Amino acid sequence: MAQVTGKVLGCKQLKSKDLWGKSDPYVKVICGDSEYKTDAIDDSEDPVWADASFAFGGLEMESDICFVVLDKDMGGDDEIGRAHVPLHLIPHDEPTTYTFSIGMNAPKKNPGTITVEMQLQPPEGFFD
Repeated sequence: MAQVTGKVLGCKQLKSKDLWGKSDPYVKVICGDSEYKTDAIDDSEDPVWADASFAFGGLEMESDICFVVLDKDMGGDDEIGRAHVPLHLIPHDEPTTYTFSIGMNAPKKNPGTITVEMQLQPPEGFFD
């Protein structure tokens, strides 16, 4: 079984989901049946997280890791955007930084980007 480790570093040019002001973004990282959430950053289009590390183990190589960017609201959180990454595309030799569009479900406008650092440890014997 594979393991993926990484950090959510930040987002850029997030589209506001609030009627007034800017969004209060946070990121939900989902892999398999597990998830990790960053803290919400108040009123930011370009949030940066200092310590948002995640680790998921026991994964099939055919799995995806999903980064969902949400706006924290009192009446329910709104999705700003998301990015899916197949595990087999993540390098295994050293942590690598990526910037992804979170516009997978955006009908017209790009809702922004997310920057993450990730590394994959493939299952033992994967390259045999």
